[in-house]
Amino acid sequence: MASWGAAGRAALIGIVTGALLFGLFYLINLGSLNRDLPLAQAEVRSAFATGVLQDKDFLPSDVARGWNQYNDCLILWQVVDQRASASELAVSPLKQTPEGQSNYCVALRTFVTQGPPQGRTFYHRYIHGHTMLARYLLPVFGVAGIRELYRSVLAVIVACGVGVALTAIARRRRVAENLVFLILFLAFGRFFGLESFGQSLGHGPSDIVQLSYLLYLGVAAAREGIGRRTAIISAAVFGGMVAIFEFLTGGLHLGAATVIGALPFAMRSEDQQAPVWLNALVAFCAAAVTCFTLKYALAVAMFGADPVLGALVELRLFSGLGAGGVLQGRGLTDTAERLISGLSGLAAGMTLFAGSMVFVSIAGGAWGASRLLRSANLQSRRRAAALLLSNAAIWLLLILLSGHTITHFFVMGRTLAWTIGSGFALFALAALEEYPVRQKDRQE
Repeated sequence: MASWGAAGRAALIGIVTGALLFGLFYLINLGSLNRDLPLAQAEVRSAFATGVLQDKDFLPSDVARGWNQYNDCLILWQVVDQRASASELAVSPLKQTPEGQSNYCVALRTFVTQGPPQGRTFYHRYIHGHTMLARYLLPVFGVAGIRELYRSVLAVIVACGVGVALTAIARRRRVAENLVFLILFLAFGRFFGLESFGQSLGHGPSDIVQLSYLLYLGVAAAREGIGRRTAIISAAVFGGMVAIFEFLTGGLHLGAATVIGALPFAMRSEDQQAPVWLNALVAFCAAAVTCFTLKYALAVAMFGADPVLGALVELRLFSGLGAGGVLQGRGLTDTAERLISGLSGLAAGMTLFAGSMVFVSIAGGAWGASRLLRSANLQSRRRAAALLLSNAAIWLLLILLSGHTITHFFVMGRTLAWTIGSGFALFALAALEEYPVRQKDRQE
């Protein structure tokens, strides 16, 4: 009963936190409307004129402009198309489906050079924190400036994460914990496709949320660690932020994996117990669900029931029940094949290298887990189980949302950066635990 009570309190914390974050987002989003629209449109026209924006929706492995131009053009459309009331746009932005255009970026160019099309279409999927940011930033920085800002922030976060972990290890503070965060930051720095997606107006903010929380945990690991209450509250804040800035392109997957697998290493030694990360996961999910629920409640109040019905249909298409999902003719093999096709998203132009590292990390992680799970040290067994479960969470979501995985394979493959990092972390933990024994054997 005590565990159910703790889970209930964690859910309540998540609900309250999610509601507060969504309310704050709504107010900031409302303030982003009608800000220098002529200048914003001029910046988009300039981006097309200078080649910063292209007439192609996707530029695979482009490390200058970014891979997913479609999302960039979609968000820029939502920024410059404000042909609706502030109360409507504060709930959902506009998205016009291109008619007679070869792709979305061409439609955006036509919009900013020849004027908006006839009619209005509101885009009720997602919460659109990335659009809110772009409304504030576009008139100030331009398209190229926003991209460079996002990419620079991500570079600083990764560098800080590596530096904090190295400093703690050099000072012999919680060496095992900080070794894990060192490996995770190195894995994300190299195998999260930041060179191809970090500058994206859509993926950049989501990646910043993900890596900022990982940095928070890394700093905690380098210090005294955090307690149970702080762990649950921080996970709730993380869940709400993921929901606000997520395009459902792996943020929820990686967020759940981070709470399950990384959070235990950031906690005080006496608090590293399974129910803590489990309750933190409850808070994470509750906050995210609360944000999405409030979004659709406002959409129903403003636009009627159709947005919710459309979202339910979309969820079915994203899941394995949809026309492209595992349970409707597209088997697990197809899902795996699409993920393999998306391995180049981990490291631009180096699919074989990325795939090899996934394989090697799984093999090394299996070796480490097999030893840690048999360890006489209870903490070692719990840590190994947490890292294994974090991978299970990612793969479970990839399969349950297989329709989305198959459709957006080039983005969803980036979640395997966690598999690489956690696999090498398991290997390192096992080697660190066994090394003193082997050293003693050599001396004898």
